[in-house]
Amino acid sequence: SLLRLLDKIAPETAGVSSQAPISTGSASSQAPVAAVAAVDPAVPRRRPLSPIVEEKLAADKEEDIQIDRETRHRRHKRRELWGAIGAFLWLIVLTGAFAGMFYGAYYYWLQESPQTVRVPSYLGLEQEEAKQKLAKAGLTMRVGRETYDAKKPEGTVVSGQPEPGRLVRSRREVTVTISQGQAPITMYDFSELPLAQARQIISQHAMRLGPVVEQFHDKVPRGFICGQYPDAGTPFRRSEPITLVVSRGPQPKEIDGTTGAVPPLDSATTGQDPAPIDNNVTFEASPTAAPGRDGAITRTALIRVQIPADGGSQPVRIIVRDSGGERVVYSKTHRAADEIEEKVRINRAQGATAVVRVYVGESLIKEESF
Repeated sequence: SLLRLLDKIAPETAGVSSQAPISTGSASSQAPVAAVAAVDPAVPRRRPLSPIVEEKLAADKEEDIQIDRETRHRRHKRRELWGAIGAFLWLIVLTGAFAGMFYGAYYYWLQESPQTVRVPSYLGLEQEEAKQKLAKAGLTMRVGRETYDAKKPEGTVVSGQPEPGRLVRSRREVTVTISQGQAPITMYDFSELPLAQARQIISQHAMRLGPVVEQFHDKVPRGFICGQYPDAGTPFRRSEPITLVVSRGPQPKEIDGTTGAVPPLDSATTGQDPAPIDNNVTFEASPTAAPGRDGAITRTALIRVQIPADGGSQPVRIIVRDSGGERVVYSKTHRAADEIEEKVRINRAQGATAVVRVYVGESLIKEESF
């Protein structure tokens, strides 16, 4: 609109200028105008713009400048917005990457690093039982040492570190101390003492009396001790039963004229009552017999004994009563579930009967006649 207005005003201004009289003045002031007209007569001369037009032009120019400024400002704002959006997206990507790395490291740490567990109660348990219980909790067990303890059974856990109830890392090693039972003492010598006195000594020293058997002896009088197990002077624990062998005096020249059998044991002397037969003991006698001295028959018997798995250590004794009298042919202490094989020789007079007895602990669990 402004341009159209200028186009209308310009011709009018040119006509007016051509008709206007030339103001009087000096020749020097008129010379430049004439010189310009002479130089470029085609240049139209315009009259000055009115104040209204100039004001309008200035307002339009200011409006254009303002529009340009606002346009640049909006572009700048858009660039800032897209920059912020891009930075935010990059921040999300980097945050996700760092979160993934952190989660992976944390998962690896959870898988590889030990967890916290509570130590279960293991004091007083058998060594193997304590080991299994600790293994279920994710712990391992190591036997640090063994010690004598009169109050704790042999093979049980007396103490350990760390103690039960503590929170520790899984796969932690628990060091335990195992009881060896009562401390060993020196075995008393019962040789050639009366059985009653031997019983009294055993009772006074809180020892255990095991099987009492009889045996012929040429030098020790009847009713006196002629043998014992464990032997005198050897290390011995009070919890182990003591086997005493009582002399029956010299062996008679003629055992029994009618049956040829050895006289039966005196139950009042031995104080042993037969126990039920146990199927864990088997006998295998040799099919043939070899002739022995004085017409006796010698046979060999293979005895197998299975110690019960639900008990602790127990002494095993095999006693033979034949033509040579009564004697202990085997006496050892075994742990639970042990298997024992022992060969014994039996001398039996013709027409007589020999007896083999197997004791586990203080009980007679098997008796076999040959």
